[in-house]
Amino acid sequence: MKIFLLSVVFFLSELSFAQIYKPAVFIIDMQISFFESERNIESKELLDLNLSLYKLINWAQENSLPIIIVEYENSGPTSPSIEGMVLKNNNYEKYTTIIKKDNGLFYEIDKTKEVKNFLDKYSVNSLIVSGINAHACVSETVVGAINNDYFVFTSRDLIAAFNYHPPIYPTTLYFEDDKLMQFDHLKDLFSYFKKKRL
Repeated sequence: MKIFLLSVVFFLSELSFAQIYKPAVFIIDMQISFFESERNIESKELLDLNLSLYKLINWAQENSLPIIIVEYENSGPTSPSIEGMVLKNNNYEKYTTIIKKDNGLFYEIDKTKEVKNFLDKYSVNSLIVSGINAHACVSETVVGAINNDYFVFTSRDLIAAFNYHPPIYPTTLYFEDDKLMQFDHLKDLFSYFKKKRL
């Protein structure tokens, strides 16, 4: 009887943990104009970032996760290769683009409402953050997300920077271990969610 009860408790605890995280994917500032104007980013780093983003987008769509493309105002469109990956499935409805005026997406009250309205439709309570620049728009969006009670996941190969090599990651600038989890590799992030039955 004790073994049975322990098994039930373990199962329920695992199930409840799996239900804690209902993530959405953020792809931040992957705009052509930044790649043309900022030459400090290494070509291999940019290539690796794009490959990681392709994998992330495929995985997100396979798991029916909401995707938000974030763009800086007046900085041109997101790279067609990235946006094309998101839009390849014309029936994929869990997708939107949000234009921001500041580094951090959550700095603007109207944008915060726009983001929350979209995320609330899918009961999202955590974010998988990717894009550029690591020390600025990415990190400041992470801080804003945490301050708005979202749990944040990322990995080193989902983020790049123009001005710092290696990049200054969110965990370097701001770390609260119960709200931010940064993996070394995207595959580790995938494995984590697989174990938690995403």
